[in-house]
Amino acid sequence: MKRLFSKTKKPISNELDKKFKHLLRTKKEFRKISKMIDNYDGSVSRDELNLRFEEKKKELLECERAMINIKKGLYFGIGYPLGQLEDPKPVPVYAKWANLNNHVGFKGTTRVGKTVSALGQIDQCIANGMNVIVVDPKGSEGQEVLASVIESCYAHDRSKDFNYFSLAYPSLSEYINVLYGKSNTAIASDIIQSIKTPNMETFYLDVGERILLSITTSFEYLEYCTDPTGEITRLLEQEELVKYKEFMSKRKKETDKTNKCLIPDEDVIDRFFQESDHELLQTFENFGFNRTLITFKDLQCFSSYDQLEKLYSIVKVTPVNPGPLHSEIKLNKLRDEAIRLLESALASDKAHFSKVSDTLSNRLLQLSIGPVGSILCNIRINPLMNRLIRDDIATVTVIQPAPMKFRNTSNVFMKMLLGMLSSLMGTVGSTGVLLNKRIMLFIDEPVSIIFPGIEDFLNKAGGLGISVFLYTQTDEDYESVVGKSIAGMMGGNLNTTGIMRLTSAESAIRASKMIGSVQKYKTLAMVSGGGSEGRYSTDVTEEYICKPEDIMALPIGEGIFIHDKKTYYMEFPFRESPNIKIVMPEIEGEGPQRLLAEYEREYEDKQENTDEAHDNT
Repeated sequence: MKRLFSKTKKPISNELDKKFKHLLRTKKEFRKISKMIDNYDGSVSRDELNLRFEEKKKELLECERAMINIKKGLYFGIGYPLGQLEDPKPVPVYAKWANLNNHVGFKGTTRVGKTVSALGQIDQCIANGMNVIVVDPKGSEGQEVLASVIESCYAHDRSKDFNYFSLAYPSLSEYINVLYGKSNTAIASDIIQSIKTPNMETFYLDVGERILLSITTSFEYLEYCTDPTGEITRLLEQEELVKYKEFMSKRKKETDKTNKCLIPDEDVIDRFFQESDHELLQTFENFGFNRTLITFKDLQCFSSYDQLEKLYSIVKVTPVNPGPLHSEIKLNKLRDEAIRLLESALASDKAHFSKVSDTLSNRLLQLSIGPVGSILCNIRINPLMNRLIRDDIATVTVIQPAPMKFRNTSNVFMKMLLGMLSSLMGTVGSTGVLLNKRIMLFIDEPVSIIFPGIEDFLNKAGGLGISVFLYTQTDEDYESVVGKSIAGMMGGNLNTTGIMRLTSAESAIRASKMIGSVQKYKTLAMVSGGGSEGRYSTDVTEEYICKPEDIMALPIGEGIFIHDKKTYYMEFPFRESPNIKIVMPEIEGEGPQRLLAEYEREYEDKQENTDEAHDNT
């Protein structure tokens, strides 16, 4: 196999332990058998060759698993140090957990092993008891990512930590109110970011932000006045949590755990939330507005001019009602602030106001109905945030936003989830108290869900408890969505980089430049005409450590790896497909199309039989 360095005989260092030596030997034997199958010459029967292949593959998998050492760090594979050595010796490459306090980026064309590498890294993070969030936008045949994560949870006794979010399957999804626990400013900022476009005037964004701030501040004032002790809100929060736990318990009983099928009882879901929503709304009618448990539905309801006028009237007539939590001075100040914001938002002409509020209201409607609304508004608290901040448990969460099916909606959904994590980072930054368990956020093929502003998230996340792992095809993918400047800032936040086979020459040249070059020295002797005297000169040239053509010819599962200021030629760990098979229920709208396709097939068969009978006659 061609390598990126000369005279490589793969010598085994005496320092390597037995496990690593065994892995190197087994991998060599596995490659030999694979080559014999590819170039079959008949010297050995195919059955015997296939049997040897399966036995050696099993042994190789065991060797790869044996190399995982959670105490040592995150295992990335077999590395050959590049740069200075002509004959580099193989070493096991581990990244210490403490050194993964920034972000990781892998790039490579499709079907070269990026997802397989990602799943191995995810498995180790799950084994290490960390908070793991996996974003899988595109899905895959047989739900490979979802199945692998579930399998890892079972293997490492973390099945209770598993959570699932899917826009395509809201009835299977966890529910989450991403507004819960956020400040008024954070709510307004996150929503405005979700509607922001490069061509949108600042004026529209400012008015939209004032509308949101006026609603949330008014709700806050009214909550404090109608619940001066905070007792009602506390009971409502606890009631929501208990109902949510009961609902999740009911749904798990309806799941076919034997075959790992994610098929729920739709009636149980609908009936449960119809009852809980009705009870909660009755409580709100009795005790007034509640800012703590506000949802996108509440914001959408009051985003119009007429509803904002009604809210203004309610705030004006509601008297200050101080309690043990909020003094009269504080409530008067909050009331004045709410009135000023409302008056500022309502100062525009009604027709002019509508131009702004229509865009805002449409976005809030997107977040209140359909699959996103089911996930974001079926509950008024944030159970996922509970798991992230608790020190006695952790979460393993898979998110499938399905951008190919719900393009705009999935983008909004991801913005709100990243906004939730940004808010969590803001709390960490303000208090100076880091999370007990670091959050490892894996995003496969992020190009379909990234947006302007993600560079700011990446810039701050590393130092505040979140490590992001990105797996894409090329840097140009990022540039096509967020532009060259933002894509460059994203790349600047990646301290650890993996480069697998690239098919684009431009991408390969970029990768070669990023990997770097070495100086090559060549001594030239120049002898005088008589031969007795001469002088010497040294020719110095710069050469890529890895040439673009080498990067474009990388084998599957191999690549260049840069970590901790060291560069390696890597053989990433071999990993078998998951044994768990995921059976997903029918997507809404899929049934009629499938039935029509079946009818079409039956009709064509019938027509063909009729034509044959006619021909025979």
